[in-house]
Parts: sequence; C-alpha cells; structure tokens
Amino acid sequence: MKFALGGIGLESNTFCPRMTTLDHFKNGYLGFGRDIILDSKGSNWFIGGFIDAADELGVELHPTVVAVANPYGPADAETFNYLTGELYERLEKAKDTDGVVLYLHGEMVAENSLDPEGEILQRVKDKMSKY
Repeated sequence: MKFALGGIGLESNTFCPRMTTLDHFKNGYLGFGRDIILDSKGSNWFIGGFIDAADELGVELHPTVVAVANPYGPADAETFNYLTGELYERLEKAKDTDGVVLYLHGEMVAENSLDPEGEILQRVKDKMSKY
C-alpha cells in the first residue's frame, strides 16, 4: 500500500489583529517531500507517529508538504494559497496512492477562507477521487 502524507496546522485566533505569514510556518515546521521523512522519522510528534506506524505496517509514504505554525492570527491569503497550492500540486504527483494521511489542526482561519480545513478536505477528496 502507498499513502500520500501531508498537513497544514494552525490554531487561529480571530481576535488577534496580526496575520499568520509564511515566516510563522518557517519558524514552526515547514517541510517538503522526502525531507518530511528525514526530519520526522522516530520523533515524538504526530508526523513522526504517522511515519513510524506506516513503517510498522509496511505502508509506503509519498510525503507532500507539512506546515505547522504556533497559534496566532488568521493565515494571510498569500500564505494559505501558497501552502494549499503546494499540497494540491504534490498530491497530483501522488495519484497512484491508495489513500491520504492528512494532518489538519481544525482551528485554522484564513484571510480568504473561514473554513480552510473543510476547503482543503473537499479539494483533496475531489482531486484524489479522480484516481
């Protein structure tokens, strides 16, 4: 079995007057492709757990993008569009997978989306159900 692996995690506070930018994700964790495996395998955070469980089960992972920032204001539109664009583009290359392991925090708000996680899930479902 082969699964795509990715995620975008941000806990947004809509009362915070400042936007979360790409720099906030760079200061948290921002990884692409095989670097996600190299950075996270054997670690004690959730992505490491996904990777270790996949290894134990003999599941091959196709890592896409993982972006995690500390709690802050809503993601600005440029950052949200960049991160989701990277995710969707990399998922397109993973079309031969059997499924997707996707980390989403559940409390993100973006300047251009009040339900970013719902939007991401719908687009991933639409994109991957073609295959």
